[in-house]
Amino acid sequence: MQRAKRLLAATVLTASVLFTAGTVHAGSEELRTRLQADLQKHIYRSLADGIYHSLDSRTGKVLQLHPLTNHPVILQMGDYYVMCADFRDHKGKAVDVDFYMLENRGRFQVFRAEANNHKMLAKLIKAGEATLMK
Repeated sequence: MQRAKRLLAATVLTASVLFTAGTVHAGSEELRTRLQADLQKHIYRSLADGIYHSLDSRTGKVLQLHPLTNHPVILQMGDYYVMCADFRDHKGKAVDVDFYMLENRGRFQVFRAEANNHKMLAKLIKAGEATLMK
């Protein structure tokens, strides 16, 4: 939870108003709703017997995760978006997964998911590459 609070604080510090390349303003509720819905669809469609499988890039282990909630914060990297969701492993330990998304034919799809790796996202925020979507 502390990591999430620090990430949110760092995100807010680097926030700016951004626009997408398309016709929808990046800060619109419509866009937020579409992003959240498409992330939920991705997670749901990726479940195998109710479990979301993700590779922990730090350890090389496959994690078997149970989805909980999406975070409301959405980051933008040009035409790409980053969203985070809370999961629990089989022991009940909290696991954050960052989802990197792009728009394709009117829908958003996940092109990368990072479990337990906020360091990469923190670097992108510090470099100004990822900013808070307003």
